[in-house]
Amino acid sequence: MDSIRILITDNSPEFAALLRERLEIYPGIRVVGIAHNALHAMHILRNTAVDVMLLDIIMPGMDGLELLSELHQLENRPLVFIVSAIVISAVIQKAMQLGAAGFFVKPVECDKLVATIAAALNTGSLKY
Repeated sequence: MDSIRILITDNSPEFAALLRERLEIYPGIRVVGIAHNALHAMHILRNTAVDVMLLDIIMPGMDGLELLSELHQLENRPLVFIVSAIVISAVIQKAMQLGAAGFFVKPVECDKLVATIAAALNTGSLKY
């Protein structure tokens, strides 16, 4: 399998940069972009091959749940994992209803995140 192409969408430049740095240590992981808002994320998704999107809930303008609902219009929708400090059961439930593959609480444990992504890809949740 080629590298897993990840888009990080988070309103915090510091968190996004740190997550990128931590993820790229793993063989087979490549962060193809960082977006700090939904419009930028949609631009990247329309112009770059992305396998997995790591999505925060709190963002300026359109929030993560709104963006998640917009992803259905994409021809090649990535597998989406929510990575957020918001731990409200109604928000988590809504994210899962909208198609999120999983939910991780900040600060995220990268070993667990990467293992979950790999497992989801190996079960065929994502078609190459």
